[in-house]
Amino acid sequence: MRFMSKVPVLLIYLVFFTTQIAFSQQAQSQEEYQKQLQEYERKKAEIEAKNAEKQAQLEKIKNENRRKELYNSANRAYKIRKYSDALKYYNQVLEYDDCFTKALYGKGLALNKLRNYSAAVEAFQKATECDPNYARAYWGIGANLKKLQKIDAAMAAFDKAISIDPKYYKAYYEKGLILRKKKNYNAAAAAFKGAIAAKPNYAKAHAALGDTYLDQRKTNLAIASFKKSVAIKSSARPYYRLAEAYNLSGQHKAAIAAAKSAIKAKRNYAPAAFEAGVAYKSLTNYTEALKYFQISKKDKGWRKLAQYEIDRIKEEIRKSAN
Repeated sequence: MRFMSKVPVLLIYLVFFTTQIAFSQQAQSQEEYQKQLQEYERKKAEIEAKNAEKQAQLEKIKNENRRKELYNSANRAYKIRKYSDALKYYNQVLEYDDCFTKALYGKGLALNKLRNYSAAVEAFQKATECDPNYARAYWGIGANLKKLQKIDAAMAAFDKAISIDPKYYKAYYEKGLILRKKKNYNAAAAAFKGAIAAKPNYAKAHAALGDTYLDQRKTNLAIASFKKSVAIKSSARPYYRLAEAYNLSGQHKAAIAAAKSAIKAKRNYAPAAFEAGVAYKSLTNYTEALKYFQISKKDKGWRKLAQYEIDRIKEEIRKSAN
C-alpha cells in the first residue's frame, strides 16, 4: 500500500520534470531561431547594401562613359566648325554634371562662334562659379564682354585671369589690344611683352607689339617685332606691316621683299600690293609701281588710295616726257 501511494507522486514529478525540460528546450529553440533570423536579416541587409552600392557604381561608370562620349563628340563638332552641334552636345554633357568646367568652357566657345555673346558670358561665369581659379574662363568672359563693347568689364576679367595665372598669354594679348585701341601705347606694349614672356613663340603677340611700335613710329623696333612674328609663322598681315615699316625707314628694297612675301601668303593682298607700289615708286621704277597699285586698286577698301598714287605716277611720267 505504502508503495502504491508513492507511484502517483513519482508520476507527477516525472511529468512535471519532463514538461519543464520540453518547455526549456522549446524556449531555447525559439531563442536560437530568433538569433538565426536576426543573423539572416543582417546578412540579407548587408548583401542588399553591397548590391545597391555595386549598382550605383555601375550606373556612375555608365554615366561617366556617356558623359565622356558626349564631351568628345562636342569637341569633334567644334573642331570641324559645327558649332550648333557642339553646343547641343555640351548641353547634354552638362545634364550629367552641371559643374563640368571643361564643358562649360566649350559651351562658351561655341556660343561665341555663334555670336551669342551674352549667353557665352553666362557659360563662362558659371565655370568660374564652379572653379573660381579657372583663368581661361575669365579670359572667355573678357573676350565676350569686349564683343558686347563692355570694355572696362572686359579689362577687369582679363586682369583677373592674369592674377590667377600670370603666364596666361591670351589674357595679356587681349588686354594689349584694348590698351592699343585706347592709344595707351606704352601700357599696350607692356601687355604684349607679357604675352611674349609667357609664350615666346606667340606670333600674334610679336605682330601686335610691332603694330604698337609702328603707331609710335618706332620703326626699327617695329621691324624687329614683325620679323620675329613671320619667323614663327608666315602670315600675310605681319609681312605687309613689315613692308610698311621698311618703307617708312627708307628701306625700299626690303619693303618689296616683305610685300611680295605677303602676296605669296595671300594672293593679290591689297595692302601689301600698295606697299610694294610705294617702294617701287620711291625707287622710280614706275612700271612696277603701277603694276602693284593696279593690284591694290581691285580692293574697294584701297581703291581711292591706289588710284591717287596711279594718277601721281602718270603725272610724273607726263612731266618727264615734256
